[in-house]
Amino acid sequence: MLRSPWAKFQFDAPQRGIKNSFRLPDVGEMLIPLPPLAEQRRIVAKVDQLMALVDELETHLAASRFTAKNLLEALVAELTAAGAPSRRGDA
Repeated sequence: MLRSPWAKFQFDAPQRGIKNSFRLPDVGEMLIPLPPLAEQRRIVAKVDQLMALVDELETHLAASRFTAKNLLEALVAELTAAGAPSRRGDA
């Protein structure tokens, strides 16, 4: 949308002088199209759905990290309790 001819007109219209820039007050004068309210609600519902999925995935990821940490600690404890294997190969 920002690359459309309409948007280009919005950006080019307030430019003046050699520098070709617009000022902050010019931004307030720009018209910004919004989708219909029903479409906005659909977008919000989809974003909410995706954010819930992100939350669920973060919970699963945290649980997986916790499990991996516990397994690693158990492995280290098991190896240290059994004693270090000898370097000669005669365990």
